[in-house]
Amino acid sequence: MRYFHPAAALLTGAMLLSSIANAEVKISDNVTLSGDVRIGFFSLDRDDRDGSQDTTDEWRLRIRPGIKATLSDAVVAKLRFAGRYSTDERNKNHAELFGSIPAGDGLRRGDSTVDEALY
Repeated sequence: MRYFHPAAALLTGAMLLSSIANAEVKISDNVTLSGDVRIGFFSLDRDDRDGSQDTTDEWRLRIRPGIKATLSDAVVAKLRFAGRYSTDERNKNHAELFGSIPAGDGLRRGDSTVDEALY
């Protein structure tokens, strides 16, 4: 049997915030900082046939801060960091430069990398 979980309200709020948590700030004539953040809350409530119950709650966060420098009219350099994190204790947070996408949907939870380097 499912009951209303208070996290549903938090999830709705996080979804609304994630749509506006995207920014680009010009700090000088030729340097711009950019970034976006996504936040999510996931909950699993399980009732087993033996009568036992299990609830798992997990916060998830994805960040992508970046910097772009216009060096001339023809040359632009950009560097962006990406990280995907979770409160799930099974994740091991680390940074690595990947040769290819580590999972079908991008970074695995706990992964951090430079995901964009342009010159």
